[in-house]
Amino acid sequence: MPTNLVYMPFLEMRKDHIIWFTKPTICTKFGRGKPIICATGSQLSVPVLYLRHTKSHILLTNLTTKTMNKILLASTSPTRKKILVNTGIKFIYKPPLINEEEEKKKLIKIKKPEKICQKLARQKSTITSLKYPTYLVLGVDTCLIYKKKILSKPKTKKAAKKLLNILNGKEHKIYSSLCVSKNGKRIWSCNDEAKLKIRKLTKTEIMKYINKLKLIKIQTSGLYQIEDLGITLFEKINGSYFTILGIPLLPLLGFLQKKKVLI
Repeated sequence: MPTNLVYMPFLEMRKDHIIWFTKPTICTKFGRGKPIICATGSQLSVPVLYLRHTKSHILLTNLTTKTMNKILLASTSPTRKKILVNTGIKFIYKPPLINEEEEKKKLIKIKKPEKICQKLARQKSTITSLKYPTYLVLGVDTCLIYKKKILSKPKTKKAAKKLLNILNGKEHKIYSSLCVSKNGKRIWSCNDEAKLKIRKLTKTEIMKYINKLKLIKIQTSGLYQIEDLGITLFEKINGSYFTILGIPLLPLLGFLQKKKVLI
């Protein structure tokens, strides 16, 4: 049971809401009380649960860490950030506290590219969580795999053109690994992959596509942005849209719901 409880005065209790004298502390779901849909007259519109009430006061739990800012996304990816924002999840985001290029060099002897992806996601999550011990820290790594090798994200238009020529007319896969840690300990992880086949492109089509790409988007989102112009490249896609974008979203939402982080 939460230690911080508060009695709040109210004007009137109705079947599905309360009319307050003043705006109360926002409360979280807790206890065996009946649900109050929302409070009106105070511009408060969040579902709450109450523990008990008298004729003029209601006993509420203070806001707990279950509902606000208990999730940290350890990523600099604007795409991942946008995906989580669109779900309505409350979170903060910070760069992962590892040197990714150095860590990749250490993992070069691992033969399975999927294992490299998993280890990087775990390191991003567990190491970053040591600095933010009260947060559920999400660490994610996404790899483009072709012929059992990881193809690096291009940093220039020239490199993007070279990579697109390699994948032209070929099937490859996007592998995303997600790890959730708290205070240095992994508490959940998930891996997912999607198979994609780029249609056979002419040299003119490749050049037109590369010329339309903005360098900053290549550097942050990779060769193709499937949510944008990149969808025109493909003949076949088999797998989760969100996995391709860089985060296995549906398994993550399922985990957060089980942990009762999401309302």
